Amino acid sequence: MKAKTKKILLASVAIGVMYQPFIVHAESLTVQPPNNSENTVEVNEESYKINGEETSIEENKDSGTVYGGYSENDNVDKNTVTINNGDIIFNVYGGYSMNGNATNNTLIVNSGKILYLIGGYSEYGNANNNTLTINDYETISAIPIYGGYSENGTANENVLTINSGVIPDNVTGGYTNFGSSASQNKVYIHGGTISGNIFGGVTNDKGEAIGNIIEITGGDIEGYVWGANTIYGYIADNNLTISGGTVKNGIIAGNSSEGDIVGNTLTMTDGTISGDIYAGNSTGSVKDNVINIFNNPILNNSTLYGYNSTASSHSGNTLNIYTKNLTAQNIANFDNINFYLDSNIADGDTILTLTGGSQTDISGTDIQAIIQSDSELTGGNAVTLLTNSSGITEAKSYTGTATEGISLTYDLNIYRSEDGNSILASVSDKSPTFNKDTESLPVSSGITGVAIMENVMDNPTLPIETIPLTDLEDESSIEDVNVSEMANIPLVEPRGWEIFANMGGGSLRTKAGNGAYVDMTSQSINLGFAKSFEHSAGRFTIAPIIDYAHGNYDSYLADGTHGSGSTKYIAGGLIARRMLQNGFYYETSLRVGKVKTDFESSDLSENQTVTYDTSATTFSGHLRIGKNLRLNKNNLLDVYGIYYYARQGSMDAKLSSGENYNFSSADSGRARLGYRLTTRTSRISRIYTGLAYQYEHASGVTATYKNYETPSAGESGSSGMLEIGWQIKPLRHNPWMVDINTTGWVGHQRGVTAMAKIQKSF
Repeated sequence: MKAKTKKILLASVAIGVMYQPFIVHAESLTVQPPNNSENTVEVNEESYKINGEETSIEENKDSGTVYGGYSENDNVDKNTVTINNGDIIFNVYGGYSMNGNATNNTLIVNSGKILYLIGGYSEYGNANNNTLTINDYETISAIPIYGGYSENGTANENVLTINSGVIPDNVTGGYTNFGSSASQNKVYIHGGTISGNIFGGVTNDKGEAIGNIIEITGGDIEGYVWGANTIYGYIADNNLTISGGTVKNGIIAGNSSEGDIVGNTLTMTDGTISGDIYAGNSTGSVKDNVINIFNNPILNNSTLYGYNSTASSHSGNTLNIYTKNLTAQNIANFDNINFYLDSNIADGDTILTLTGGSQTDISGTDIQAIIQSDSELTGGNAVTLLTNSSGITEAKSYTGTATEGISLTYDLNIYRSEDGNSILASVSDKSPTFNKDTESLPVSSGITGVAIMENVMDNPTLPIETIPLTDLEDESSIEDVNVSEMANIPLVEPRGWEIFANMGGGSLRTKAGNGAYVDMTSQSINLGFAKSFEHSAGRFTIAPIIDYAHGNYDSYLADGTHGSGSTKYIAGGLIARRMLQNGFYYETSLRVGKVKTDFESSDLSENQTVTYDTSATTFSGHLRIGKNLRLNKNNLLDVYGIYYYARQGSMDAKLSSGENYNFSSADSGRARLGYRLTTRTSRISRIYTGLAYQYEHASGVTATYKNYETPSAGESGSSGMLEIGWQIKPLRHNPWMVDINTTGWVGHQRGVTAMAKIQKSF
């Protein structure tokens, strides 16, 4: 060891006992900033810095205390301590207060031989939101380590992370002796050797410990792992995840001498665990605690318990197994055991083998097995759920289903073997049941694509053509204009191409048949260039256009099954209009594009959220015939009929649950009869109102999986429409034009849409 190596020592806390700082040498080092809060302290081998000011460590001062912030009576907040070197440090606190709160302090240990570490400490206040990170560490004695410690207040939301080091005692995220709670603390173990226990939250009296988290990805733990521990308090919703490392003495998700244990979860995916494993342990009530097993954790020397035999009451304590080829000593005291068997399961596989040498008692347990997704098991195939050469009792009940994704359900028979040593599950030879709620798929992907195409076509596209104002460029009154001057001719004589943009949006509900419907909120834009050609009988206008729309939807079946997602549509096309001097006009369009739809629902399966993405080619168009009737100087009546057609091509989709579905094409035709009355209100503005009746005929859309077909989605029906709008048509010297419109719908289609159009002549 170097001659100038400095030694700073730290005393610590065992569970329930606080050791006061002690001094080895007569002259000790104290690193204490002048302020209570927002300090930065850095300790190196031969010096330390407080808020950037460096001080050498005298050679004879080789023990003592380091504070990020210190106060007898005030709060200590937002201090940071970093230990980069130094062989022995007695006491290191991110923040320390006797009567105030210690909050939001940070302590980082990168190297050194240190005894006593606490992220934030308070005697009579709270120790909350403190952080302790250990990147490397060793010590001279077995003293516990804490993210946050309060003797009489709360110890909540502290974070303790260990990446490496040798720790011979307990580590705790948040600890209080007599305070009300040690909750929502987090402990992350990525490496190192820990000889003691690991606790997420600890209260030594009646305090509660709720929502603490422990995640272990590596390291060697000699002791127990406890999600939370109290004597008399309430423990709930603590979560432990073991995905690596070694735990040699057992795991308890929630532990209390007399308090209730509720809703704690232990999830094991990998790693090696020895010793007993409890979901909940108390002489009080133990309920709704869960152990989940995925992948391949090694449990050879473990017995798994849902609750302890001395619990005053128990219910809902569950073991969920999502893998196979597991081995354990035994299982006991579970209210439920669920086996979730995925596509890797095969005929003759064994899920869990018990080798402890004593009988397995599941007489109070409900056993359920679910074969999920695209399993290759077929009628007559069987798997062994549990086996124990020392025997297994009959379970309280057996329930089994074999599912093919979210689509097909087979009967699954669960029974005890004749020798009494195994619980088996076999697939029935009966034909499967097709899930009727898959109707949600064509309702969502078939109806939404067609609906968004129809909404885009509803936007007016060609240049605005209404009552001319050319003769009013002087200060003439509106009444000076003759009726004969109200023919549908453009405001400005054609000077080339006209550019226009329509921006629309709205919220509409469309019925989809069988009591189903789709709610969609969408936004759209049309961009185009128009060119008009004058002739003796009137005018011919043509315009290439680009359409884009985006919508979010929620679909519902009659039984409430809910799906949601988004739809995007892009298309290109051409619109043409011919207007005659006698007021008749004809308009048509053709569009070709693509629609993309995504889908999500958690209602199609109890155990998973189903998603997919799909796309299809689209074709759409319309034909409009109408006549403008000049009622008087200021009013023009447009009587029209429109037929819209929209087609979405067939498409394929792979569901996240594994199945490949084919969707049939979707067709919709809408016939509309209506009128619009336009009234001039000034030299440059008009208002208009309109009414229309619409009948929609929709073809049925289905989705097919293997030989099974969903119910048809799509419904014909009548709707009524009321519109109101405002146009601004400036004079010849200013070619900008604006049209703003709001439309309400009732009946088969109901809701409200709005549109704004801007147009300019060149």
